[in-house]
Amino acid sequence: MIRNHLMIFACVLAMSPAFAQASTEEDGVAVFFNLCGGTVAAVETPFDPSAFKFTKLGPDVLKKIRPTEEGPFWDVQSSRSDLRGLAHIWTNGNCTFELVKANERATREAYDHQLANFALEIGGIVERRPDKVTLMEGLPMTSTEWFVTAPDKAFLLGLTTYPKMRFMTQHMMLMRKVR
Repeated sequence: MIRNHLMIFACVLAMSPAFAQASTEEDGVAVFFNLCGGTVAAVETPFDPSAFKFTKLGPDVLKKIRPTEEGPFWDVQSSRSDLRGLAHIWTNGNCTFELVKANERATREAYDHQLANFALEIGGIVERRPDKVTLMEGLPMTSTEWFVTAPDKAFLLGLTTYPKMRFMTQHMMLMRKVR
């Protein structure tokens, strides 16, 4: 009987939103829009920071993985998914997030969803630029840019995806304030 109650409790707990599993793609895009949206655009998004671990990379690690770039960089992991990523807020106001490994189509779908929410939050209009597709090792690397324009500000957002992991990164997200 106790065993049955524990099984019921485990099922209820598993269905609880607080314990819901997120996909790597959703987590990666959520981190990007929260971190970059909050830093570059001063927009708050629904986000549970307790589900993520941010570790600032030291100078020795940074020299190995980004010898020509200056930090700070943060390694990002999630307790809800297999997310591994690298976040960087540049001194010039750009913010990037590199998603180590995730499904390309699911990443684009999650990005489109969060982009619509971002535009709604700032009262902006989204203008999508044509995709730029470059063949790399015979596979398409797709780069997409959007301008999100509100009455008092504008942002350039970008997403570059590739079908497989390359150089410790598979997908790259960018946000930059234009005005």
